[in-house]
Amino acid sequence: MASLKQPQKTSVYVRAPPIGSDAQQSFRDKVWIYFQKKQVSKDSDVEDVCVLSSDDEALWLKVTFNEPSGVEAVLATKYHELISEHETIPLHVQSFFPSPGFTAPPVESDSGSEILNLVGIIGSL
Repeated sequence: MASLKQPQKTSVYVRAPPIGSDAQQSFRDKVWIYFQKKQVSKDSDVEDVCVLSSDDEALWLKVTFNEPSGVEAVLATKYHELISEHETIPLHVQSFFPSPGFTAPPVESDSGSEILNLVGIIGSL
């Protein structure tokens, strides 16, 4: 019986306090730098940081590393804090477990109406 090899996890979810939309890009860059640090990710390179969703309660990001050892190192640390402009911001990190039907939390987009229009056009063909 052949065993299915589990894909190596290279991403984590990060929950941060709510950040205004105008400051999200700057905050995303700071999160990237934080997780790139040797003492945080044990020399694993950050491949990407993307904002998944934002509301009045939290900002959710997905941090992707080039190798699984980055995830292991980050998850091994109990508390993560980002210091930004003399303010300590707690970061809650958890495993990223996509399922076969996984869809990311909704992110506001201007292209939503274009997709609905395209679906309507295709449906009428």
